Amino acid sequence: AAPLTTPLLTQLASHLCRVLPLSASAEELDPLLEALQRLQKPVAVRVRLADRLRLCVTLPTLLALAPTRRPREAVQRMLLASMLKAARQSTAKQEPLLDFAVACFIHFLAHLDPFLEECRAPVSAYPLSSKVSSLFAEALLRCEPGKNMELAAVALRVCNRVRYFEDRERPGSDEIHKAASVLRHVVEKHCPELGKRGAELLQGGERGSMPAELFAIRQDGGEIGTAGAAPLAPPQPEPIALGGSTGA
Repeated sequence: AAPLTTPLLTQLASHLCRVLPLSASAEELDPLLEALQRLQKPVAVRVRLADRLRLCVTLPTLLALAPTRRPREAVQRMLLASMLKAARQSTAKQEPLLDFAVACFIHFLAHLDPFLEECRAPVSAYPLSSKVSSLFAEALLRCEPGKNMELAAVALRVCNRVRYFEDRERPGSDEIHKAASVLRHVVEKHCPELGKRGAELLQGGERGSMPAELFAIRQDGGEIGTAGAAPLAPPQPEPIALGGSTGA
């Protein structure tokens, strides 16, 4: 199968960002929901786990922009299922798939038209970007009951790590750093109890890796002096469909 590219994902997202706010009823979005559900199911064509996970944790979050509640609830269940599978596979395969999911979402957010419009505004609270990020954060924090602080810490460690990197496709731009700040604010809002153990849980987060297809080490003199803060290839075990059995 051909690899998923940022231009393709961005083009799909741009189209959805235009049409979602115009949908008059939940029924109009049923074909889209069915298509998103198919992303989670095993398919005959072998698909890279990295590409499947990237799709499953990004495109569905755009339903946060839908004017009706039912589609948002449907995609939240999809996101929960994808996060749970990624968490189980992380344990089984000893690979940081949740870190990878968070990094993919930050990169995705940084390329969204509503986010870029909010970036260009003289002053902005990033309302649309925060809505999209909230759908992602809620699914991440709820995917493993009783572990919301640990899961919040995963997201915040990746957000902190972004400062050592730049967007591979937009070198020199600061959109991914602003996107990481939006997600950080949303996660902290959803998990206020993190403050009590925040420093402990976030310790050492800058030493992780980032998907090399999406991120590169900053070349502008930014802080990159911590050992291990280098972009590594995204997790690529034997190609499987994320919607299949995890063995966990």
